[in-house]
Amino acid sequence: RPRNLYRRWWHRAVLLLFSWCLAMAVMADEKAKTIADVAKEWDDMADGWTSGEMGTCVLEFNVLVEELVRSKVPELAGKDILEFGAGHGVLGLALAESGANVTLVDVAPKMVAQAKEKIAAKEMEKSVKAYCCDILVDCPLPPSTLDLIISGSVLTFTPDLPKTLDKLSSLTRPGGLHLHLVFKAAEDAAPRPRGRSTELGYEDGMSPAQLDDELAAAGLTVLERGDLSPPSMEGSMTWIWALSKK
Repeated sequence: RPRNLYRRWWHRAVLLLFSWCLAMAVMADEKAKTIADVAKEWDDMADGWTSGEMGTCVLEFNVLVEELVRSKVPELAGKDILEFGAGHGVLGLALAESGANVTLVDVAPKMVAQAKEKIAAKEMEKSVKAYCCDILVDCPLPPSTLDLIISGSVLTFTPDLPKTLDKLSSLTRPGGLHLHLVFKAAEDAAPRPRGRSTELGYEDGMSPAQLDDELAAAGLTVLERGDLSPPSMEGSMTWIWALSKK
């Protein structure tokens, strides 16, 4: 009987281990598919991203973010800037016109292709580079080389936000700044537990406490935070922005 009991225990242990491995594989697949799905969703909007009704909202949003950037970082000339999740690169191109060296990164191939067309049309190839890449895998960005990283809405769709913010933080020089904007969720939404291995994003938005917590975990100190809402959206959509420092 003890031997049979041992065998049953051993079989259960093996079954649990197999189940755990299978679950990890499924989660990895879901994460990979999520990244691919995000790229496809944004590519499906690439052609009308800066034209028509959608373009009106996008361009208005970018103007507001540009004004925010210029108010917080008045001297842009010579700054090395990354726009993470850049889309067509409208914001990055505007900042490059003030003498900044700008890198545009996005996972959506069509978005990046159109960003490159805009760069070429403005003959700004020397000051603006665009890459279609996953920031955690294959972006050609050396560590500790950036003065400012900007993202608009992207963090709410990022499959592994803790790792992504750690990576972005590592790309920033000591004293460098981050300006991240995210969809605003309920004010009382609590921070999520630390140590999670897979993060499926904040598609419903983030609360101020959640955003502050995620930035702090990446070694970023929040200096200032506020709300932003394009007038054309008539209050239907609000973003939280946070200026933080490494």
